[in-house]
Amino acid sequence: EMRRANLLLLRGWAYFFWRSADRPDRVPFDQRVAWGEEALALAERVDDAELTSRAISLLSSLHWDSGQHRRAHEFGLRQLEIADRIPSREVRSQMLSEASGDLLAAGETERALEVARAGYQLAQDTADHQLMHTSAPYLRATRWAGLWAEARDVLDAHLQAFAHESDVSCGEVQAGPALGALILADLGEAEHARDAAELVARTSNLYTMG
Repeated sequence: EMRRANLLLLRGWAYFFWRSADRPDRVPFDQRVAWGEEALALAERVDDAELTSRAISLLSSLHWDSGQHRRAHEFGLRQLEIADRIPSREVRSQMLSEASGDLLAAGETERALEVARAGYQLAQDTADHQLMHTSAPYLRATRWAGLWAEARDVLDAHLQAFAHESDVSCGEVQAGPALGALILADLGEAEHARDAAELVARTSNLYTMG
């Protein structure tokens, strides 16, 4: 069952290969979703948390890409149910950080902040890229909650890491300067806000959701 689940996940993720190649996908989109759903059912049947997480991630991504954002958020929140069972600290940190965005979308600001904070703490002493995958969601949560001092500390950490990977095409990496410009403007630090905005202008061509 695990072998079949992994194969189904590969088939599901292939949708994004064709999309990134700007070529038509000959497999109907609903079939990609059906494969993801079958993979999730198999993963849950064998009680494999990592496989379950991967299936949830696929289904969330497929629904998001098709404009079914509410459904995507619903799947994203399911990661919280299994995060504690994932052995990898890096994977757990990313799961929590991504789920914080789903909580914000659901209007659960306090819980989103708590989960984002936990994800960020787990990512301490990891690679710069991993840290930024948690600091960007944390920045969104702190700004939404109006916790400016906390947001400022996280922003400093993100921008320090960003200096080492400013040429990386990744949405969470590149989100830092944009969020920073907003936060710094909110704090009345106009000059620093302009500096962050200049970073956005220089790297805007790298901003993707990948």
